[in-house]
Amino acid sequence: MLTFCSSYTTGRKEQGVKEQMDFPCRQPVHINSTFVTKTTFDEKFRVMFVMGLEGSGHHSFPSAFNACKKDDKHDENICVVDTELTSLMMKGKEKPKGIFVYGNQNGEEIECDRFKFVQKLKALKQNSGTTLIFLNGIARKLGIPKNFAAMVSYPSFRGDDKTLHHPDIQVLAALCEMAGVDLRIVVVNRNPNAIVDSTVMNRDLTQHGNTIQHHENTIQHPLAYEVAVLADNAAVMALQLQTVDPRFFMCVEYESMFSWPVLGPFLHPALDSTILAASFKTSHHSNPSPAVETLCPLRGHFSLTVRILQDTCTRLKR
Repeated sequence: MLTFCSSYTTGRKEQGVKEQMDFPCRQPVHINSTFVTKTTFDEKFRVMFVMGLEGSGHHSFPSAFNACKKDDKHDENICVVDTELTSLMMKGKEKPKGIFVYGNQNGEEIECDRFKFVQKLKALKQNSGTTLIFLNGIARKLGIPKNFAAMVSYPSFRGDDKTLHHPDIQVLAALCEMAGVDLRIVVVNRNPNAIVDSTVMNRDLTQHGNTIQHHENTIQHPLAYEVAVLADNAAVMALQLQTVDPRFFMCVEYESMFSWPVLGPFLHPALDSTILAASFKTSHHSNPSPAVETLCPLRGHFSLTVRILQDTCTRLKR
């Protein structure tokens, strides 16, 4: 059950009395979270979430904004980024907090972030026209502040408990349904070798070639750890997909996702799939790092979990 807080105790004592902080969470709300059924369908206002492993291509999505420019039918851009919504999903980088359970929050913090998320969605829907809000997968060049956790991938950022730093589409779907907002999820599948290459090559390798060092020089992990975390998160994705109505999501292959004629209308009726295909730019890593070539046994394990994820997605959408 998902619940929302009505008050929050800081635990700080002043003259022997605990201070009570009144958050904007007035009445607890309970919803059945064992399986989320999609009941909200809206032709005008929708939100979009990209569900994918780290390295599966989130950074390529900003180019899709070219398909959301003004046209004869709409006075304003269809696609919108709301930094408050994205921040409520994930903030804090290596110590993330937000509407999902990352392991760094207490129950009251999670509940209040969820309440704020629902209230923000309701307000945006009430005050917006034809709109598609990109919840994640947005780059800084589109105006996102530096150090903003805009990708919200499986997982995000570093940290000793990195494998826990992933979203939960069951929670996201439940909150959107509570707000009466039409959520659309794009589940991005990619060749597992390309995911590993992308994840490794987008980090700075140490001179020994067998560890990954974050560009801020804060955390080092063995390459094997990174691949194991990816495999673990692939399993998490496969499980989460089984907790929501298949009408929430569409499964696509990274290299050809925007060539699918049905993707544009699935995201929003105002989007033209041919324009999406023309604007989308994929990235390729054709020259894997020599260190990556040493991970053959781990690649096999990771490839198996990715295959299970892909098969799960296909089976649920039948």
